[in-house]
Amino acid sequence: MSSSKPIIKARVYDYIDPTKDSRTITDAAREEHKWKREDYKEDKKEYDRQIRELNDLSSLVEDSVSQPLLPLLRKIEDSHPYAQLRALKARLQPSISTQQEFVLNKLRELEKPPTAQNTEKWLTQWEECMFKARSLSLSDVEGSRGVNAFLKPIMQHDSEYASPILRKLRLGTKTLDVSDVIVDYREHARQKQALTTNKTRATFAATLRGEEQPQKPPKCLCGLPHWYIHCFYLNQNAPDRPTDFKPNKKVQDKILKLMKNDKIKAQVETALKRGSPPTPYTQGNKGKGKEPKPDAPASEDNSNDEQGSIKSFPAIVAQSFATQRDSRPTTLELSWIADTGTTHHVCNRYMRKRFTKTRNAGPDDFVICGNTRMPIKSFGNITVNARNGKKSKVITLRDVAYVPSFMGNLVSIAKCNEKGVHMDTKSLRLYKDNTTVCVLIPSEGQFFLELHQAESSSAITSAATIRSLPAEQWHRVFAHANHHAIKALPMAITGVEFTNDIMSTHCDVCARAKAHQLIVRDSSPEEDRNEPFFRVSSDLIQMTPAYNQHEWITHVECTKSNYVFTRTYMLKSDCNTLILDILSMIERRFDALTAFFRTDGERSLNTAFKAELKRRGITIEVSAPYTPAQNGHAERTGQPIIIKARAIRIGVNLPERLWLEIVLAATYIHNRTPSKVLKWKTPFELAHGTKPNVAHMRVYGCKAYALNKNIPRSEKLQERALVGYLVGYDSTNIYRI
Repeated sequence: MSSSKPIIKARVYDYIDPTKDSRTITDAAREEHKWKREDYKEDKKEYDRQIRELNDLSSLVEDSVSQPLLPLLRKIEDSHPYAQLRALKARLQPSISTQQEFVLNKLRELEKPPTAQNTEKWLTQWEECMFKARSLSLSDVEGSRGVNAFLKPIMQHDSEYASPILRKLRLGTKTLDVSDVIVDYREHARQKQALTTNKTRATFAATLRGEEQPQKPPKCLCGLPHWYIHCFYLNQNAPDRPTDFKPNKKVQDKILKLMKNDKIKAQVETALKRGSPPTPYTQGNKGKGKEPKPDAPASEDNSNDEQGSIKSFPAIVAQSFATQRDSRPTTLELSWIADTGTTHHVCNRYMRKRFTKTRNAGPDDFVICGNTRMPIKSFGNITVNARNGKKSKVITLRDVAYVPSFMGNLVSIAKCNEKGVHMDTKSLRLYKDNTTVCVLIPSEGQFFLELHQAESSSAITSAATIRSLPAEQWHRVFAHANHHAIKALPMAITGVEFTNDIMSTHCDVCARAKAHQLIVRDSSPEEDRNEPFFRVSSDLIQMTPAYNQHEWITHVECTKSNYVFTRTYMLKSDCNTLILDILSMIERRFDALTAFFRTDGERSLNTAFKAELKRRGITIEVSAPYTPAQNGHAERTGQPIIIKARAIRIGVNLPERLWLEIVLAATYIHNRTPSKVLKWKTPFELAHGTKPNVAHMRVYGCKAYALNKNIPRSEKLQERALVGYLVGYDSTNIYRI
């Protein structure tokens, strides 16, 4: 020990020597420290990302298991997802002997020969059992034993195939594997079925000729071809009606409207009271008083019978619809309430995407609601999108209890008071040091920090389909719209939510795409109305040939709402037909009549086109030659479409031959982008009368995965998705990839 003291002292004095001045840090050492600090920051950032993803995966595991298994996960000291999966495997996986017994029982069930209808299913089950047996080292499927077991049931109905193979096995002339035999027999069965199809059809037709065939079910009130007794809407006890059947509200409304007709009502009553559709025997038994068809009008003898009447039908439909509503989120489940009675912040499954887990809940952690105890899955942080006047206010709550099935989301005022934040029910606000933190929204006797109404199906859909993205990403989703338009999105459309409203003052794509010449135009119309599509303007744009040889763009826009229709085509002369189609669509879809059509005197608009407009009572306004400024609205509207398309193409680096898809997508985005000229409303809202929902929109050009439906059923391990890129929208749930 004594010999080590001088060494220790010397080592310490290398760093701390009170007899000397402090060490001077050289520039090289300072630079080295700087780089090490940067490396540490990068490593720390990567570490934090991995921790977040592991926490998300751990939460996903907890959300996927049943309630009785949660205490098992909470007892694990290591919250790593791998440890959770190992614990679940140890608890739930059957023993090897049990698995072997299960496979042997399944093989015994498969000893029953297949029918022509279920051959494919039988072969698939055999393959599954074979793979499972081999993984468990069962000898029953190895070598000739497996082939014998497979061919034994086939021998009973297809000895022509099985006999030669069994003979070869007996003679020992060939070694076969059961997998190869299954594949070969599948192909044999398909060929056999193909050869017998025509023969079977001919035999079937001959058998039924001259006999009474079953009556084809008529079209039901719900629109499907079946008898009333089999209708899930009309008969609550219909065969095969799912217990969780969720009716379509449009179909319900249609049926209720039809049921107001006494004739239809009596017809349905008679069919339901009879309890079965007509059979060929009753239809053909003419000597015994023909029984009326269930879907035919009832006779006068039955019209006064009110017992078992369909009067209860509206109640049945209401009950079914109530079940559907119960499965949807309510206003409380989608919103955040300021609660003075709770001791903890609480959130449910509808806030899971905002929730960041920080720790696991213990086995004894519960939320007590009345006489009900609900287990807490985990604790973490979450954001609440409140408002402070006209501005959005993002509030972060910490140590929030995550209870997936809880009926609401609660902000504990007691917890807020601990942080110096108090509630003023008179001025409807939360404040700290006399400074307003956020405003409260009174509704249904509660005070909401964040309110999403769910009074109707449309409101539920709107509230449940909200995308939370940074303002910078919404800028890219809306084809690099200006920052004023992006800030107006939450007020102009639905489905938009900002995680932050900070936008960069410079966008390289905007700078490269939006450089333009300023032109002053004054082309105020002499006659106008405050109605969409009363006055429209049109212009043609020529492009380089696209991938499908289209070379021209025609856009028709409403001068009042700025709503744009865009069409692309190959030949310039096609513009006449396309413009007339657009005008007809305006009349049908928007119930609007166009009175004025402004153009720049394009020569391709021929005499027949002008005569058709005159026949429809539409006045043509033509600008002076070589004066495009007089067709100002069309020029102004066409320019933003091209600018958006250019910004999209530059931003995602797509080939120029895809301009057709890009321009159509730019038009789709333009119609859903708020504009200062429209007082920060969207062209879609002014044209349709409702705000558009854009929760389905993504950044243009992002990677997309489309289901490949052309994979043969036997190729079970093939990739199921085709990788592509988003190039447009056909609908809110149909993407162009």
